[in-house]
Amino acid sequence: VSEQIKVLKAGYEFALAMVSLKEGDIDAAAGGLKKLQSVIPESAGLLESEIWLVRNSADRAIAACQKAPGWRVPYMSDTAGMLTYNLPFHKDTLARAYLQAGMTKKAIGEYERLCAFHPESRDRRLIHPLYHFRLAGLYRERGRNDRALERYDHVLEIWKSGGARLDEVDAANKAVETLVMEE
Repeated sequence: VSEQIKVLKAGYEFALAMVSLKEGDIDAAAGGLKKLQSVIPESAGLLESEIWLVRNSADRAIAACQKAPGWRVPYMSDTAGMLTYNLPFHKDTLARAYLQAGMTKKAIGEYERLCAFHPESRDRRLIHPLYHFRLAGLYRERGRNDRALERYDHVLEIWKSGGARLDEVDAANKAVETLVMEE
């Protein structure tokens, strides 16, 4: 089996397991984890950590994230690799695990890392606007309203032409109104 087929199969198993988690079927997700481990064993850390998060075991989720290998930067002609590399979700598993464990400062640090662009790095993953939104909320919780306002404005700028009605856009608009009034 070619490497490209393995990557596609792993992505498929990951996606099915994530759907199972969203539907509340942890057993099916655990079965998907076993299938994923049989295809590309080193790729299973992220799914394992998502399962631990659903099971409210933040410490195990953090450990699974930390032992998972970093994202492999694919070649531009590697379609399967690019699809997996740029999945628009699930790069904030560690940040969410830190939050579940009550480690807000570490969660903020992780979201800051996810939202930063470093031109000298080979990392070119897409940055999901939800990461900016979640970081803004954490800044607000910590009383860092100026930073929160910057992030909310950034989120609204990204999503202004999206057309879809998103709860996060409504929440960001309300947060900006409140933060501006508090100044």
